[in-house]
Amino acid sequence: MARGDSPTPSDRPTNLALLGVLGVTAFAALLLVVVTTRAVESWSASFAAGGLSGDPYPGASAAAEQLSWRDTARLREAFGAPPPHDSAAAIAAMEGELRRRGLGTDSTYLPAATLPADLDVLALEGACGLLVLEAEATSRLTAAGRPAGLRSADDPSLIALGACGRGPFRVEGVGSARVRVVLVPGLVESDVERIGLPEDVLLAHAEAEWLLRGAGYVPSDELVRLDATGAAASSGELAALPQPPSGCVPWAVVVVGAGRLRSMTASAPADHAAERGLGLAISCAGDPSTHLALADDGSGGYVAWARPYTLVAAPSLPAPGLRSLERARVVAASEITLPAPVPAAP
Repeated sequence: MARGDSPTPSDRPTNLALLGVLGVTAFAALLLVVVTTRAVESWSASFAAGGLSGDPYPGASAAAEQLSWRDTARLREAFGAPPPHDSAAAIAAMEGELRRRGLGTDSTYLPAATLPADLDVLALEGACGLLVLEAEATSRLTAAGRPAGLRSADDPSLIALGACGRGPFRVEGVGSARVRVVLVPGLVESDVERIGLPEDVLLAHAEAEWLLRGAGYVPSDELVRLDATGAAASSGELAALPQPPSGCVPWAVVVVGAGRLRSMTASAPADHAAERGLGLAISCAGDPSTHLALADDGSGGYVAWARPYTLVAAPSLPAPGLRSLERARVVAASEITLPAPVPAAP
């Protein structure tokens, strides 16, 4: 076609089709922007008001997002993808978690250990705290814990164990690891037997108390233990908890054997620890759900320890080093005295 000539009839359909495709594409892009913007604005307004619109009580989502297993920060950031070996990044993430949990001010480094290693940690004699194992350089961690119950490493660069008493501890992997002890004042080795909680579970509940107090929650002195097998273990949700006569009761729950917890009211990634998790469960009057999903099918059974909380008007933090677990005890679910319930969402 020469310059200045009008388009031939055969050119017009092609041009019109092209314009149509461009128009539809532009409209779809504009619609996506509008819908996404409105969704974000709606979510932000709902969360600023105290949580998501589907919360059993106002603010449940915000509380749920506070709780997670202490050494899975890098997994949460990657939505569960295996983290690359990076000691510096793992240690930086752990430092942030220690600060969030009100820990790290009383910390001692021990000589590096060549892996595999058996440790006797004198700094933990009679005391409770975190035993933090940090892989050096190109080293890798695979498991750690008491010799009779090793926990696999969720992050190949770092494992943080809750421990009471000096040892022995077993650390498996390749290369070498720095050993760090972070004491938790207010808890002693004898609390494990007195309260009736395994040491790692005891430390996780101490961390949960600090995290939730900062959001205005106050814990009960009583905890319940849930042993789930069969259908109860494979339901995909935490077994039933005692219900209040009205409103809702939030619970900090440590689950061993079902891993990768997700609060069904939270927008945060699941707690990606494979063998144990720390999450928020909620029991409400007339509602059989506990609002805490278990990613594993639990076919082998699991054990959970749940501690109820109530919500007060203003957030508060315990005095440095003081946590109320020194008064805690495990009781039967039928005997627990529930704290004042939180009003349910309208």
